[in-house]
Amino acid sequence: MTRKEFAVIDFGSSKIVLLVGFKSKDGVHILTKCEAEYDGFMEGEFLNEEKLSEIVSQLVIEAEKSTSKRITKLFIGVPDEFLVSSMMEEELHFKKPTRIKEKHLQWFLENIDLSFIPETHEVIHIAPISYSLDQKKVVLDITKDVASKIVAYLSIITAEKKFLELMSHVMKSVGIAEIEYLPTCLATSSALVDKEDQKKGVILIDVGNVTTSVCAVLNHSVVQLMTFTSGGGLISMDLMNMLKIGYVEAEQLKRKTVLSIEPTKDDYYEIYKDNKLVKYYSQTVNDIVKARVESIATYIRHCMDQFSVDITSETNVYLTGGGLGYLVGATEILSQILDKKVKLVCPKELQYFRPDYASSMALLDMVIDIAE
Repeated sequence: MTRKEFAVIDFGSSKIVLLVGFKSKDGVHILTKCEAEYDGFMEGEFLNEEKLSEIVSQLVIEAEKSTSKRITKLFIGVPDEFLVSSMMEEELHFKKPTRIKEKHLQWFLENIDLSFIPETHEVIHIAPISYSLDQKKVVLDITKDVASKIVAYLSIITAEKKFLELMSHVMKSVGIAEIEYLPTCLATSSALVDKEDQKKGVILIDVGNVTTSVCAVLNHSVVQLMTFTSGGGLISMDLMNMLKIGYVEAEQLKRKTVLSIEPTKDDYYEIYKDNKLVKYYSQTVNDIVKARVESIATYIRHCMDQFSVDITSETNVYLTGGGLGYLVGATEILSQILDKKVKLVCPKELQYFRPDYASSMALLDMVIDIAE
């Protein structure tokens, strides 16, 4: 592609989004956005692998037709469910006090011992979290400092090989000549979280349709990541089961639900069912929805409790993703159960200021940043 245009593809738990864009003076410019709903994945497995090639092929054809250009390279966001984040320490000793240069920092990336990585996974990202000089201080920028010993604290993100092999097969079948993998959690945190917060440490929660991820970010690196099977889609299922309604009606009710206001016994929500307006008592709907949100929040709290990184009163917590992002009052419930203020974050671009496009836009942002 000319003009340094980039194509990224984002595999969510309910839809696939393909974006083509470039860096403009006003930020990221989107040339085309193509998306398609699909069966998604659960517990590390795609639910309908056979249709992946067909869906991706349709998106690629649509994007190429829209831009009148062929996509030769595609950046693939690896969903959090297929990732493992690890931290490790590496040491570099000098015979005498030495001024630190860039080549010394590069040594850590080139000589890191990766023997602990299981055969089922492959490294797709390594980055420094911080450094310690002569056991005296922990910093990130140490070039030009003098020390006899450097300890590097590194973030390592690996992806499941079965995901990479599947993507390689799918992209080859649709004619994509070159692919590159990006950790979606890292892209999302880099694009949505304030830079100063990233230095201090934050928790980023991404609630999708049937999967939720919780990651700890420090100094612009993902230091811990956990995922579990639950999300906004289960709210719809609860409404379907409890109210004996269909999926379309359940989605309508979910989008109308307001959890931040306590309804009276006479309040109701109206939705269309069989082309007629039907009323459902707000208290009943809210109780069903609130129970699932509380369940998701409890799992998130469990993940945070297992993190080895320090989560202090100053650690900010951010929420993104379409699973809970549209639900009014969800952040208040999360804040209460997590005992921390939770803030909803979305892409900065106005036309894509939606939580369900957060990861897609973040991947494109990351690609453009890397290219610069």
